[in-house]
Amino acid sequence: ERCKNHLAEADTSSPVGEVNAKEYVTFISLYTRGRVDEVKFGDLPFDLKAEFQHNSKWAENGQLYIPTTGFNAEEEAYLSEICASILDVIHQLFPPTISPSNEPSKLPSSEPNSMPSSNPTSIPSSDPSSAPSLMPTFLTD
Repeated sequence: ERCKNHLAEADTSSPVGEVNAKEYVTFISLYTRGRVDEVKFGDLPFDLKAEFQHNSKWAENGQLYIPTTGFNAEEEAYLSEICASILDVIHQLFPPTISPSNEPSKLPSSEPNSMPSSNPTSIPSSDPSSAPSLMPTFLTD
């Protein structure tokens, strides 16, 4: 739905309902939240230009365009396919980040920490670390 909203927002010239190559540049900037912010179609990354050319229709004036709305189920499906295809290319250019978990893991790490402990325990470890402790513990009888 975000894609369709951005297509409609980028459609600023006549004929209404058709995003041409110049408007496609604006659409890509909106859809990528400014991560791709070019002025000319020719400056877009190759794969985004190819998506426009591959998914466009021919207008009566001989220019390529992407429709901004679907008037029936077939056109809506076509528009959804275009949006999914463009989003795939955007994800290739800018892979989505995986959100960190809300809580730290309750399990110990499997790798030793190279930093010495700032709060060492009073009991020696059965598995000594490779890095010295800032405050070593000493055993006394």
